[in-house]
Amino acid sequence: MSRALTAGFITEALAAGCSPCLFFEGEFASATLRLWTGLGDISWNGQTWLGNGYFQNITEGEETSDMQATRIVVHLSGVPQSQVSFALTELLQNKPGKIWFGFLNASGAVIADPYLMFEGKLDTGELADAPDGGNLQITYESHAVDFGRPRANRYTDEGQKRFYPDDTGFRYVAKLKDLTLQWGTTGKDNTKRPPSRRGSHGR
Repeated sequence: MSRALTAGFITEALAAGCSPCLFFEGEFASATLRLWTGLGDISWNGQTWLGNGYFQNITEGEETSDMQATRIVVHLSGVPQSQVSFALTELLQNKPGKIWFGFLNASGAVIADPYLMFEGKLDTGELADAPDGGNLQITYESHAVDFGRPRANRYTDEGQKRFYPDDTGFRYVAKLKDLTLQWGTTGKDNTKRPPSRRGSHGR
C-alpha cells in the first residue's frame, strides 16, 4: 500500500539525533483512548494524546503484497491493578485501532505528518502480571483479514432481514424444503389430464 510522506517527515527521518515516537488510538466500549510513547500530554491532529507511560511499544507483523492478514500487538505496561479489570471489560472485538509513527522537533512539537503504519480491528486482549502493575496486550488484525474469511450469508428470511429488516421476500423459503408439487395431474389419483383440443373460441 502506498502512503504519501511529507517533506518534513522525510527530512526528520534522515536527520541525525531525531526524536521518533508512536501514537495509538483505540476505540473501546465507552470512550476512545489516545496514547503516545512519550511522557506528558501532547497535542496533534486536533486531539490530546496522553503520555502516562502506559504505551510502551508494539509488536508488528509484515504487510504483504498478496493481501495476507497481518497483526499488531499494542503493549500497555504498568497499568495500575485498580484499572486493569476496568480496562479488560472495555475491550470489544472488532473495534477500530490505529498506530502512527512520527517525529518531534526540538521544541517537542509533532512534525507533520506522522505515518499511519497500521489500521485494523481489535481481536483479543490479555493480561500478563508484572511487578509494577498489569501488562495489557491488545491484538489488532488488519482489514485484510476479511478477505480470507468465508461469508456465512444464506438465502433465508433471517439472513435477508439482517440487511433489509422490512423485506419479506424470503419469508416462505423455509417451507419450500417440505413442499410437494404435482405437475400435470388432476388430483389425488395422479391421473394425467388429457391435452385440450378445443380451439381459441371454445369449439
